[in-house]
Amino acid sequence: MSQAYSSSSAQDAVPVTCIYCGHHWLQPVVELERQDWVLYRHDPAEDNPDYRREYLVECPKCSRRMTVTIRIKGA
Repeated sequence: MSQAYSSSSAQDAVPVTCIYCGHHWLQPVVELERQDWVLYRHDPAEDNPDYRREYLVECPKCSRRMTVTIRIKGA
């Protein structure tokens, strides 16, 4: 399960809610971009899938992992 957010630039932070424990935090997009790998799962019907990126994040409270989808506007 993933959460989708829009970002106007790589300087932004996106709000994330853990799907397991409900913890809320802000995840800087810059930190996501530094990951060694990115999960890409594009919708075949999407006009320009290059603007959509999925990242694996870990909840700082319960340490469980989930994916977060970021859509970069104007990239």
